[in-house]
Amino acid sequence: MGTAERREREKEHRRNEIIDAAEKVFFAKGMPNATMGEVADEAELSKGTLYLYFKNKEDLYLAIILRGLAILEENFKEAVASREDGLGKTEAIGRAFFSFCNTHPDYFQAMLHFEASAEPAQDCAHAGYAAECQIQTLRIMEICSGAVQAGINDGTLRSDLDPMKTAMTLYGMSVGLLQIVCMKRNTLEEEHKIDPGELIEYFFEFVMHSLEAPERESHAWRITRQMSSVNVVFRRLGPRSSERERPGRHRWRSRKRTPEAPFLALGAPVPVRQNRAPISEPQGTPLAAGASCG
Repeated sequence: MGTAERREREKEHRRNEIIDAAEKVFFAKGMPNATMGEVADEAELSKGTLYLYFKNKEDLYLAIILRGLAILEENFKEAVASREDGLGKTEAIGRAFFSFCNTHPDYFQAMLHFEASAEPAQDCAHAGYAAECQIQTLRIMEICSGAVQAGINDGTLRSDLDPMKTAMTLYGMSVGLLQIVCMKRNTLEEEHKIDPGELIEYFFEFVMHSLEAPERESHAWRITRQMSSVNVVFRRLGPRSSERERPGRHRWRSRKRTPEAPFLALGAPVPVRQNRAPISEPQGTPLAAGASCG
């Protein structure tokens, strides 16, 4: 190993040590309240040494965000690789995002701070890290849009979807729901009697149903239509009118009506979705089970 290479590795090691120390300080006190002096004390370095690696506090905070985005990108790649079809890949990415936000809530909040900043790359003081964060974010969105495109190609997702617009929409919806779950947990549970974990599962069912290609349901619709026809035939072959007047003689009169009953009564098919294999939640991710976001 040459001298220049060794110095570069030492510099990178020192940079990571500073970021580690900054995470402890920023995550404990919040970015607005933290100071570079406190980070220097945590890293056991002089304040001047910090400025050899980072121009200011914002620059250091962006380095933390970039680390979180790198973790999220790897999680998304693993999620995509875990499923075969585009519908499954899209759902797996969504669940990976919820798991990430539960496992790394501080990174999630830092990423929200970055996105709320107005054109951060235009500030020359920290344009370098801001630009890297934007590039990393674009790669993440390309993974998401790629999963949607895969679903369009294999027929599991609707053909009229725009991959990037769909990815952006799903991301925005997911962030909004996470903020509700984390910030309005008591309101959900006490006032609305809604379990946060059940709300998240309802979100996935609602979203995936709206994205799923209607052709995937055609087989279930045909079966239901056949069952509806059989139901009509059996009603026509039911007991005589004189026998219907006798209470308790036939159980079918007192049978509890199901939500599908109106469809069957009209001889129309019941809208039934084709079941998908559930994605197992990663161990140690209690958010989907209704735990706190940290």
